[in-house]
Parts: sequence; C-alpha cells; structure tokens
Amino acid sequence: MEKTLVVQNGNHLADHCPVSLRLEDFDYQSAQLQLRDLTTGRVVAHQLEPCVCSTSAKSLNFVADSLSPGEKREFELTDDPKHPWTDRVTIGEVDGDHADVTLDGALFTAYQYGPAHVRPYCHPVIGPYGDPITRGYPMVKGVEGELEDHHHHKAFYVAHGDVGGSENWSEEKGHGFVRTRELKCTGGAVLGQIVALNDWVDADGRKACEERRVYRIWATPSSGRIVDLRITFIASEGDLKFGDTKEGGLCSLRLHYHSKLGSLITSPTGALTAEGTPDETWGKRFHWLDHSGPVKGKWCGATIMDTPGNFRYPTYWHVRTNGMMTANPFGLSYYYDDPSVDGSHTVPAGESLTFRYRVYFHAGCAAQGKVAEKYNNYVYGPTLVQLKE
Repeated sequence: MEKTLVVQNGNHLADHCPVSLRLEDFDYQSAQLQLRDLTTGRVVAHQLEPCVCSTSAKSLNFVADSLSPGEKREFELTDDPKHPWTDRVTIGEVDGDHADVTLDGALFTAYQYGPAHVRPYCHPVIGPYGDPITRGYPMVKGVEGELEDHHHHKAFYVAHGDVGGSENWSEEKGHGFVRTRELKCTGGAVLGQIVALNDWVDADGRKACEERRVYRIWATPSSGRIVDLRITFIASEGDLKFGDTKEGGLCSLRLHYHSKLGSLITSPTGALTAEGTPDETWGKRFHWLDHSGPVKGKWCGATIMDTPGNFRYPTYWHVRTNGMMTANPFGLSYYYDDPSVDGSHTVPAGESLTFRYRVYFHAGCAAQGKVAEKYNNYVYGPTLVQLKE
C-alpha cells in the first residue's frame, strides 16, 4: 500500500502542533504503517485509529514539528512492518482508584476516579519545569505558598452546580456525585487516551444523566503539554436541565499560583486581570483564557481554549486571581447581574450535548507561551486537502 497525503497548514506557524487527519473509506488493516515527510525525508511517529462516528473512516494522528503559515506538505503512507514505535504516552490503572499518565517515562498527571472521590479529577498536573502547576490542596496539605480554601477546587476537573436539579459543584451538605461506571485507557507513540463513562447522581443516588468523557494527552514537549477534553452529556433519564449558576465549570482548573504569589489572567482581546487592578475577565466571553504565575520561582501558565461549535461559543468565564479558572456558559444572570437573564439550558430526553476544549500547560506567560498562535493551530490548523493513491 502507498498513499500520498497533501496537508495544508493554516495561516499560523504550527510548532509542535497536534494533527488529526480524517481518512475516508480507509479499511487497510496492516498493524504497522510508515509515515514519511517527503520534504524532510524524516519518518514521523503516528497513530491510526477509528473515527468516533464512522465504521469506515480512520483518524491519522501525529505531531507536526514545524509547518510554515499556509505551507503545503506531502506525506507518504506505506507498509513498514519493521518500524515499530515506542509508546511515549503510557496510561496505567492502579487498584480501580486512579490511572497514572506518563510522558517519556515521567509522570504528567493521574486521573483520580475511584469511589472514594466525590467526582473525578486529574491531580497532580506536572508543569513545564517538573513541578505541579495545579494546586495540591486538599489532596496535599501544607504546600508552601498555597491557599487552602474551596476544597472542591481539585486541580483539573469537571463540575457544575445544577445538573438535573443536582448540586454537583461543591462538597457541602447535599452535594451530588459523579460515579465512574466504565473506564478504558490506551497509550501510544503520539497520544494517550482516557475514556470514561460516568453517572451524575444526586445526594440520594438518583441518576440525573450519563456523561462520556475523553481525555487525549499529546506527546508534545514538556515546555508545552496539550490535553484535549471532550465531554458529552446524555439526557438518559428524561429532559436534562443545566441551571443558571456561576458555581460551575465544565472545564475547570485550580492552579498552584495565585494573587499573593503574583499571577496574571490574560485574554485574546487584551483584557487582563491581576491583583489590585480592575477585573476585566470575570463573566466575560473569550475564545480562550490564560492564567499564569510562578511555580517555585519559574513563571508558567495554563490556557483553556473553547471550540467553535460549543454551546454559547465563545464561552463565559468564572475566573479568579486565586488560581481558579473555569469555562461556564450557563451563569448568565450572574455575569450580567440581572435576574431576568436566564442562562439555563435543557437537553431533551434521549439527546446529548457535547463540549470540546483544549488545555495547554506552558512555560512563561501567555505571550511567551505563544498562546494566541497555539489557539489558531487548534482551530485553524493543518488539514488534509488531497489523498493520492
């Protein structure tokens, strides 16, 4: 088998950029294929996997080291049973409690999902310099410099204060739970994947809905780790209402740094928030938001990127200088300070609602981490323009 793929980059430099190309009617079953960059002659690590909504299409995944703005490049896909790839991303479950994610042999994060946890979360998330970029509390207490407040802000998590009438944001009396029913973890040379099927239930165990959560952890350099998060809520128990409350975040982070250490919230419009300055970001709508600050004296940041096609894109943000940053499209009455504005939304029985986000953990501030460029790589990145036999 031999195929030539013509790939065109968007209008921005693609530097260590995840690429997923959809190959229609691709039924080749070889266990080992080779992907060669015909410009550089370099063999490129890749993963081929079924597309989620198709039995015949495949997704070809790789990380582009460098593509110039607008550049077209050809890649050759051929048989190569003698060229196996070593998994750079490995994911291992531990005692039905958590799954450790390693990149190049070092821990990057651990997905905590066992029955002892109120709801699943990723902790710790290791930043670009080898130390946790997410807050340790309440899992680890007494970390120097950390604020020990809001114990439900657990590192990298998914939660909302009113889902089907259940309070699933806090851990106060009467809170709900998110219970993992199924979990599948796979590693690979290019990316690792965690797929979880969860039940959202109230304090009495009454099921509100089902949720399918997918984390895709890319094998990018430590200076810029990338996690793609897809969350699908399924109205399995009847109509499913997401209530209007600021207490929530479908993609949520609580970071190690905060205003007392010095931190900066940066938006794509130039709106900024820092301690002692007017708040220009809370309750506003942005395509992405970045929160950066010092970890053991070295500045680093985390970006949540919204996706075109998401509900109420660009999303609203519940974000504070204490290190908390969440994408929450439902709390409109709070954002506009107007009780007559209703941000709730109902998913009809049997239907679903999907959210997609990219989370980018990087060295430096938003400008140094090239966050705007990385966002454009995500939304307007390389695409397949021709497939030649």
